[in-house]
Amino acid sequence: MKMSEPIYLYARILSYPVLALLFILSSCGENRQSGATSSGIKTLISEGLRALNNAEGEKARAIGIELLDSTISRGKAGRITADIFGRIILGQSYILLDSAEKIYRPLHEAELICLRENNDSALTSVYNGLGMFALNYERDYAEALRYYFSGIEAAKRSSHARMHSLIMSNIAAVYLLEKDPHGINYAMECYYQGKKTNDTYLQYTGAITAANTYLNAGDCDMALKYASEAEVLLHADNINDRSLLYATLGRAMQLKGDLTEAERYFKDAISAQEQNSWIRAFIYYAELLEDRGRLKESRKILSKAMKLSEQGQQRLFRRDVLPALARIEKKIGNAKAVEALTREIEKESELGRMADEGSPVAHLRLKYDLERADNELARRNAELKEKQTQVVMLVWGVAGAAVIIILVVVMYRRKEKLHSSIVRQAVESARREASLQTAVANLEQQLDACQESPYAEEEPCLEPEPPSQSCGPTQDGMQTQTETDGDSGNSIDDRTARLQARFEALMLNKDIYSYNMITKEKIARQLGTNRTYLSQMINTVYGMSFTDFINSLRIKEAIRILSNPADDTPLKDIAHSLGYNSISTFYSNFKDETGMTPAAFRQRAKKM
Repeated sequence: MKMSEPIYLYARILSYPVLALLFILSSCGENRQSGATSSGIKTLISEGLRALNNAEGEKARAIGIELLDSTISRGKAGRITADIFGRIILGQSYILLDSAEKIYRPLHEAELICLRENNDSALTSVYNGLGMFALNYERDYAEALRYYFSGIEAAKRSSHARMHSLIMSNIAAVYLLEKDPHGINYAMECYYQGKKTNDTYLQYTGAITAANTYLNAGDCDMALKYASEAEVLLHADNINDRSLLYATLGRAMQLKGDLTEAERYFKDAISAQEQNSWIRAFIYYAELLEDRGRLKESRKILSKAMKLSEQGQQRLFRRDVLPALARIEKKIGNAKAVEALTREIEKESELGRMADEGSPVAHLRLKYDLERADNELARRNAELKEKQTQVVMLVWGVAGAAVIIILVVVMYRRKEKLHSSIVRQAVESARREASLQTAVANLEQQLDACQESPYAEEEPCLEPEPPSQSCGPTQDGMQTQTETDGDSGNSIDDRTARLQARFEALMLNKDIYSYNMITKEKIARQLGTNRTYLSQMINTVYGMSFTDFINSLRIKEAIRILSNPADDTPLKDIAHSLGYNSISTFYSNFKDETGMTPAAFRQRAKKM
């Protein structure tokens, strides 16, 4: 496997997910042992993870050693948790401290404990750390991939989708080492999982890895698209990765030919005050300066990169810096420097060949592709299932809405028919009553004229028959007048019948029931009875209270007025004329009686 190009990128990309995984594990591992883990161990683990995230190697190392102290916990569960996280934190601290010879042992011991205790949550982080160690220090990409795939399996067993996605981004970075464009699928899976769960860090990791994959493929537009999105995410979540981001944006602008903008980005990438600044930003910038003929500036930038590549994980970048610096020295004419650099390049190439010998990466490719295909299929199936669920819910929602609309329309039409029927009956009743009152008035006039006639004594006048209906509502089928045959079986006695007759005669006078100060006592005095007997008679004959009877007469009169299309008396005046002190009471009583407001009744009546 050739390592001359992008190893600078992948070590940089891989340096962050492990720390994010540790934050997840601070809850996952502790929850597993929450019943017995002391608050002191929890506090130490949180402080250790925070130190790792802040790149405080010495502090993290001290906390890791303290967690491994045999006296820290007496409980078995707490002891196991301390042993696991103590070794994880200690191993990661050695990565920060560039103590390569000390990294493997604590992580391997943590692996053995996790396997013994079936703690897949912590095992995911262990395998991720071991993968980083194999990749960045041993340069054994096959071993790194083995650890990463083991981490994915542990993440699946522990049902931690976020851990799974972060390791997928690491696998995508290994694809970049081979300049294999198929790694984009792994990067995009991490990106889509971040969007789905609204996880800014996952989105950023997937986007920046995708951007560099597209850069390798020469697709600057797609690279800029994802790099620009990564920039928004970085600022939104205050992610400490500006050197990598600005170098990626600068490289994209450089390939597009906008060298001025590219130089600005490269300067920002180099000046970003971050530990382990991205060396490839120096190489990109030096290449730009070389193209512009600024060879001395280019050599100065590459010399800084050489110093950075002489320690820790940065040694991985020597293979990229040496050829670039040798090329510049040759253009400047420094043959001695070129000779020395050529020897260094040969040493690095030999190391690369040794690392590549027997590497089964080609054989593992089938496994990646199968894993990638499985993940892609699972993701698409999940999306399809989610869309199908949404469609089913939408169909049921539309069907439910249609049923509701149909019911509303049917009920509305029934209500409209009922209201029309009520208004029609009320209008016809009002017209019949008006005709009846006119006929009664005519008969009274004829009777008066007859009585005043000089022949009245010779030819007596006939008295008009009393109305066949009472002025008030009655119970179903109940008589309102007593029979004249004196049958003792009548339901209403003579006294009640006489009181009813006098009461109805009194209620024929609109001025009586329209009087706003009307009371039961006043009516009883006019009828020569008491209020108790009057109430009893009204309840017995009409099946309602005195107040309801008066309101029924008032509403009946209101219906008569509103049924006359030529009568435009304002509703407020009608209410006042009928004895209502409040128009809201009039509205309420009218609606109770007819099922609609006075205004709606008048409008319908005009259409009859």
